[in-house]
Amino acid sequence: MLSAQAKAARKALSLQGDLVFKLLLIMTVLLGWIAGVVAGGLMGLENAYSQWQLDQSSKVSVYLMPESNPSEVEDLLRSIRVVDGVEKAKVLLQDDVQELLQPYFSAENYFPLPIVLEAKVQNTFNFADFETAVKTRFPTAEIDDARDMLKRVTTGVRTMQGVSTVLAMIILVIMALLVSLTVRAGLRAQRRSLKILQYIGATDSYLSDLVVRQVFQRSIMGWGGAVALSVITLLITLLFWHDLMPFISLSVWLGVVFIPLLLVVVSVVVALFTTKYVVQSKTV
Repeated sequence: MLSAQAKAARKALSLQGDLVFKLLLIMTVLLGWIAGVVAGGLMGLENAYSQWQLDQSSKVSVYLMPESNPSEVEDLLRSIRVVDGVEKAKVLLQDDVQELLQPYFSAENYFPLPIVLEAKVQNTFNFADFETAVKTRFPTAEIDDARDMLKRVTTGVRTMQGVSTVLAMIILVIMALLVSLTVRAGLRAQRRSLKILQYIGATDSYLSDLVVRQVFQRSIMGWGGAVALSVITLLITLLFWHDLMPFISLSVWLGVVFIPLLLVVVSVVVALFTTKYVVQSKTV
């Protein structure tokens, strides 16, 4: 008997026929898809940045003219190896230099390759002493200290992360407004059934539970669709850009799956408070 009454109550207060409630599923999929792709992209970017930062923050390169005297180059190596903070220094092989410069010059144009010294440095690295040691022997040498560029790249990465965080907040706000609108519109459309249920003794908590269950079920379906689209998007991206594979870690996949789940949490919380407000305010 009680089961039949509960079934009748759920049917009486069903939001399935409301147009806005139907839109909730589509919007959850779209917003969750955007959130999942953004989350996966950000985590992949963080992985790429961390690997690049680790490499660049510990490396200083010195470019010498191709005709530099080999014995003087060896003297320079010995000098910079004793500079405070230099862990080791070496001369790059010509094949490595050619590979390093290949993106900037066409293969058809032959030219003498510079001599490149690479020093691995620590946090205690003294750049002033390093520069003095280099310029004393090779005044025309170019020193490439990647740490200055590292600061600019860091600023750019953090800015992108900040913008993405703002975008995520906007998505959550849109979801909250959509759920609030859905619940309000649905309850007003079912105001006759709602008044009957209140008249026969249905409590505010019971009515809220009826509505929240429907919103939760619809949001979970939307979350599943969003995750499916996000995973497909990521797989297609990897299919066309294989170079991104090293940066797609477990955290990227977890972000794609669980970040859209925040929309479900927001939906349930907003549906609960909105239903209680509407029911208790007697404005339906």
